[in-house]
Amino acid sequence: MFLNIIELMNNMASSLRERNREFAVLRALGNRPNQVVGLALLEGIIISLAGGLIGIISGLVFGYHILAGLDANEYLFPGQIVFIQLIISPLISLAAAWIPSIWISRRNLLKALYLE
Repeated sequence: MFLNIIELMNNMASSLRERNREFAVLRALGNRPNQVVGLALLEGIIISLAGGLIGIISGLVFGYHILAGLDANEYLFPGQIVFIQLIISPLISLAAAWIPSIWISRRNLLKALYLE
């Protein structure tokens, strides 16, 4: 899980770095730094939740096919595990997106617009 957080943090940092000019324009239009942080955190939550849903669905399908290949008589739906995973995936993304979003909100606005 720790490696997942580091990978997601790296992904968010590179994504936010590529869109540095967009955030600088948002700041120039009057958005406060905490609004930029909130926007970046929301993006991280959406990405993580989508990845979590795809992972849960593919894991359930894969598990069903494995049990069908082993001639299992019944397949119990792991409802508690799915619920826990749906709760944990946005929390992981909050932890991973926090530092890159703070970094992008503290960038020098004029320098970011001038260099890009």
